[in-house]
Amino acid sequence: MNFTLTRQAIEAERQYESEKVQTHLRAEAMVLGAGRENVDVLLSDCRVRITSVQVQTDRVIAEGEAVCQAAYKVGSEKGARAANATCPISCAFDIKGVLSGMTARVFSEADEVRAKYENGHMVFDVYLTLSACVTSLLPVNVIVGVQNGEELETIYEQIRSVKLAAESAGTQVLSQTVSLPAALDARYALMEWATVSQLDHQKEPGGIRVSGNVLVETVISTGLDEKPVQLVRYRLPLDRFMEMPEWLTENVYLNASVANVKTNVNQAVMGEDASLLMEAEIDIRACAMGEDHVKALTDAFSTGDTEVICERKETEMCLGVSRISMNEPFRASVLLKDASVSVGDVCAVKTRANVGEVIVDGARTTITGIVNAQVVYMTANGEKLMSENQDLPFEIVAACALDPNQQISVSAVSPEGNALMSDRIEIKCMLVMTCDKRISGVSAYAENVFAQGANERRKGVMIVWPREEDTPWTIARRYRTQVKNVENAINEKQSNQNPLVFKL
Repeated sequence: MNFTLTRQAIEAERQYESEKVQTHLRAEAMVLGAGRENVDVLLSDCRVRITSVQVQTDRVIAEGEAVCQAAYKVGSEKGARAANATCPISCAFDIKGVLSGMTARVFSEADEVRAKYENGHMVFDVYLTLSACVTSLLPVNVIVGVQNGEELETIYEQIRSVKLAAESAGTQVLSQTVSLPAALDARYALMEWATVSQLDHQKEPGGIRVSGNVLVETVISTGLDEKPVQLVRYRLPLDRFMEMPEWLTENVYLNASVANVKTNVNQAVMGEDASLLMEAEIDIRACAMGEDHVKALTDAFSTGDTEVICERKETEMCLGVSRISMNEPFRASVLLKDASVSVGDVCAVKTRANVGEVIVDGARTTITGIVNAQVVYMTANGEKLMSENQDLPFEIVAACALDPNQQISVSAVSPEGNALMSDRIEIKCMLVMTCDKRISGVSAYAENVFAQGANERRKGVMIVWPREEDTPWTIARRYRTQVKNVENAINEKQSNQNPLVFKL
């Protein structure tokens, strides 16, 4: 008995286990004019950009740079100064089984940023966690038809495979100049950072249009004795068209990161308003997910005299990817370490969230970590500009089961601070949690069907009491009879108490 098999090729996306590497970076910048006076760091920050990712045999190589910045004051000065330094990043991930040509993404998270003054230099110590995730497409050939099988019983099942079908990347440069009130007496920019929010897209002919907001936060130096440092916030609109095949624009996931941000203050002349120039470079990545649907042969057996062997195979496939996002308000108190001072006006607040532990309990996920809060404030007597740096615990409970191996990011955005009491400052911000939840499943299908040897079949009338897990197919396969015979017996069955009766 010779069968003619019709096959169809689909692709299954395989994701390797993500690999994490912790690394330490050190950068230095010259500090001019400090002499022997004390240098106190007010704020410090680090922005990481991964510029290239290469996949080699059993390893992934990532290159990038870290831009460090700090605001500090010298001696008894009321104003603040700025220091900036850049440090290259090079990291290797050992992931067994990966090959050149596979798709890899690398995520970065700044665990800790320290800035301190040493011998005329501002020294930055940055502790990073870099995560690499590699995916590949595995070709799968399934049987979608069998010819010349007159005495063959077959069963087909729908197989679904979700995969990365197309990817579009681009850079959007945003620039805007805004006025700063003359009463602020703005002098120059000390530090700046940016956050992308409300990312969305709409279909357009030839691709998608990406929209969103970029919140640029700038710490500026002012000429005001009562508030020599001020945090200024402005939102820049994001609007970028990205080319993509129209048939792939139904299921698109967006990712955007800040590649670079610069601000510059043009001081006022003759009592006029000053201006703030903001420039932000945003890296945008759009992933279009495609789907393969096929009705594949999963099992077969013969009702004739020749036995039929069905070789089955199981492959793990991605059944879907969903973007999980939630906002959680955060509020905590920062207690002053120096009991001899009292809080006056809060000048600036910088927050950064780090994920510590992810616990999955059934259909619920608990994410714990810390929020690093940096606060710059004036003392109550208005004589000193001081700062506090504390780690505050947070907890987010998501009403779904997340995968701890997936990249779960938490950002602390739009921080605010006010003097709650003379010895403590209340911090408020919004925690934004995002994660791409990957749903995987094992699909079983027939890899080959061929005839071999004699088929041992019973003959006569069969009386069967079905088991709880039995179906018409399992019963028919067990006794090598046609499925329609079992279905007819089920239809003729008068009650659950009676057995099935059919002829072999």
